Amino acid sequence: MEPFRWRRALFLGLVSSAASLAGLVFDTFVPVLLQAGHPLWHNTTGLHAPPVGFALAPSLAFFIMTWDNVINLFVHPWAGVRSDQTWTRWGRRKPWLLVGVPLAVSGLILIPLARTLVSVMVAILVTNVGRALFVPPMVAWLGDLFPATQRSQANAALSLVSGVAAILVLAVSGVLFERVGRAAPFVLVALGTLLLAGLGVLYICEPPPTTAPAQPSTRVRDTLHSMVATRQQQWWVLLVALFLSAGATSIVETGSSSFAVFTLGMRVGDAAALRVVGVVAFLLGAVPSARLATRLGRRQTVALGLLLVLLTYGATAVWVATPWAYALVLGVAGLGGALVLVNILPLVFDLGEDTQFGACTGLVAVPVQAAAVLGPSVAGFVVEATGSQRTLFVAAAVAIGIAWLLLQHVQVETVPR
Repeated sequence: MEPFRWRRALFLGLVSSAASLAGLVFDTFVPVLLQAGHPLWHNTTGLHAPPVGFALAPSLAFFIMTWDNVINLFVHPWAGVRSDQTWTRWGRRKPWLLVGVPLAVSGLILIPLARTLVSVMVAILVTNVGRALFVPPMVAWLGDLFPATQRSQANAALSLVSGVAAILVLAVSGVLFERVGRAAPFVLVALGTLLLAGLGVLYICEPPPTTAPAQPSTRVRDTLHSMVATRQQQWWVLLVALFLSAGATSIVETGSSSFAVFTLGMRVGDAAALRVVGVVAFLLGAVPSARLATRLGRRQTVALGLLLVLLTYGATAVWVATPWAYALVLGVAGLGGALVLVNILPLVFDLGEDTQFGACTGLVAVPVQAAAVLGPSVAGFVVEATGSQRTLFVAAAVAIGIAWLLLQHVQVETVPR
């Protein structure tokens, strides 16, 4: 068996950070900027006043935060399948990066510079379209470059590098937002995304095609349908579980900074820095979660992680009242997230074929992005009706619990040998 190449995995992790760093800054600062100034959150804590923003109601602000998920719902499957069928002298995935990354970076820089609601909406759309084009092909590199027995270990290495990058971004962006200006963290991440993606284009060597395509590319819908048909029951159970868990995660990620600012009375920059606790815990749990999957299996390890996340959401809903308590639950959630995220993509690849990693990435994007659209939109109306950000965590806990139950019915051998 081919030995595991740590250097390749760590470098791929560095490059893959380009797929996630923009989302950290986007989810941390944009919801607060959209809601800041709304009467519902005016001096609710008596501590630090929120920054100047667009004074949108939570329901509208959370709806705008789902635009990327609406776009991803349609673009991710298309981009994933088409990247499987794209053969150029640069490879399959790289052409998608060359188009999507510059577009995403341009929109990201424009978001904090916008002075009207229309202009910030346009900037958000440009950012979302660019990311939707390059993320699925970039994620598919995990399947392209590593055999099935090494994917959990490789994903753990990717998670380590991405986690370190996330810590740096969250810690630095909070300080930059407070001391330099609202544009600083967006510009920092935009330049970082451009640099990391450029390294991937220059130095990652994609495997050549095994066979030349003899027929024109099939339609995306037909490709996905034929793939699911091979293990129909397993795919449907897994996809529904992904829908619920992704919905819960998107609810919490979208509302996390709002909860910290409007309920716990934290500064926006401090709220961003506090998320570092969860990322550090994720880093500590990344490699052990891959090793645990070799003993328990990937499905069981993912299920254990969901239970830990469920506990943290419940604790936040009924107990957390201080930044210190919130830091504690973020740490536990980070450990649970490591168990889930390190093993979920290899679990998905286990159900697919070796020539369909892009299609697998695109297929799972459908429930994930649909949940990310529905979850925050519904949660925004609930928060507005109850006047409490804690409602987000109640809804997320229920969804995670149902996802855990469904995952027990996924039967696939996932213990690397």
